[in-house]
Amino acid sequence: MNDFENIKNEIKIPRSVDLAIKAGIERGRKEKRSIKLQRTYKKVAAAAAILFVAVTAGIVHPEIVKAIPGINSIFKLINHGSMGESFDKFEQFSSSVNKTIEKSGIKITIDEIVIDDNVLAITSTEEGENLKENSGYMGHIKLNGNLIRTRNSKDKKVNDNKLATVTYANVADLDLSKDIAVDLNIVWFGDVKGPWDFKFKVSKADKPTNSKVINLNEDVKIPNSTLKVDKLVMSPLGNTLSYLGVFDSSNNSMINGIKDFIIIDDKGKCLQTKSSGSSSNNLKYNGKIEILNDLTDINSITVIPIFKQWGIKSKQINEVTYSILQTTVNNSDFTVPQETIIKSRPVTEKEKSSGYFLDNVTHIFNIDKGREFANIDKLIGQRIKVGSSNTIFIKNIEATDKETKITFKIEGNGLYYYRNFDNAVIFDENYNDVERAEDGYTAVMENANEGIASIKLPPINKTKKYKIAIPIIDEPQIDEKYKINIDLAK
Repeated sequence: MNDFENIKNEIKIPRSVDLAIKAGIERGRKEKRSIKLQRTYKKVAAAAAILFVAVTAGIVHPEIVKAIPGINSIFKLINHGSMGESFDKFEQFSSSVNKTIEKSGIKITIDEIVIDDNVLAITSTEEGENLKENSGYMGHIKLNGNLIRTRNSKDKKVNDNKLATVTYANVADLDLSKDIAVDLNIVWFGDVKGPWDFKFKVSKADKPTNSKVINLNEDVKIPNSTLKVDKLVMSPLGNTLSYLGVFDSSNNSMINGIKDFIIIDDKGKCLQTKSSGSSSNNLKYNGKIEILNDLTDINSITVIPIFKQWGIKSKQINEVTYSILQTTVNNSDFTVPQETIIKSRPVTEKEKSSGYFLDNVTHIFNIDKGREFANIDKLIGQRIKVGSSNTIFIKNIEATDKETKITFKIEGNGLYYYRNFDNAVIFDENYNDVERAEDGYTAVMENANEGIASIKLPPINKTKKYKIAIPIIDEPQIDEKYKINIDLAK
């Protein structure tokens, strides 16, 4: 829900990590049972390393994508970002590039590019002998001399010698002209040392997204500073709210005290958001909030800073913090008598290899005293109460030999964060559990406006009976005097 949580979700610590570091990580865990570690720093920068390597000439149809059976666009092949963001509309605003550069056996082809006032996204393929994911390292990306501080990537292995990648960044804080000068420095790719230095120009979306920039001048006095909502960038590719603040006096801690932001639409529903970077010094601070919902039919929004930590309820056991999970109760009556139980088992070698550090896998369940389990298809249509104002509807379960995909609908006031589903657990009557691996698929936001999200878990035995469990939350404390109302009709 904040920058630190996003960073935790993007760093994968090697198995050879020093025990002292391991202990520090375990003590520092807050909302989650275990940190969902996915990517090394090299991964965060990897596909960004191939961002614009040869975007200098005309538009052509990329042959490299046609060579992938059944795929016309890498945006469709990869579909979602590493934080579960949708790439659904990127293809229709993309420009085909099909430019290649090769160095010491590594060939990189830029396929499509999308850029507007809100988002930068690039698709590419990388070819080389036994090419692996997480194999690139970048120095910097600059647009018109402005450094992109936060970027991300998601890739998919096509075969042993080819990767497909989407690299994307939020650029709403930059005032970009139609023609954009790109300065890109690549340090490594695989075992091949660069550097590769690229300087070129690229234009915004060939098919205009008609992005809308609303300059705002709304502020509110909060403890130790004045918070100002600076501007809102709206486009089919996403929406970004930029804010800034000025401390009342010199603040050596550089901490503004804001734990999170809640954004509510004109119908009283909380919108799905995520931080897209922030910074501060002892005089001022600034940041960006991405709004995942479509704002087209929303007349106004209310922005509320939150000053007390909220989110997943948790419990500490032996100095490690675990999420408290609510199970299905096979009953529409949420007053069914329940109790809290703790189940623990030894970690498997497979789990250790994926990045899990503890010696035991532990779950804390709120479970009905009757212990009613059900066949997997009977769990479809059940609801799980996850907070005082929120329930989760199990919309669908697709169980195959390869995976188990659970689709949820967030009901109530919408405060439930879709990435909470990363901690979903399926378990049978003997408490054998199935859950996301540390390096497994993350939850994706399939339709933010309707509150539809999903998670893919390992396969299950469909002949058994199960329960599904997901985290419960403490809802945020909202102070009316800190609300900022924004009219979107401007």
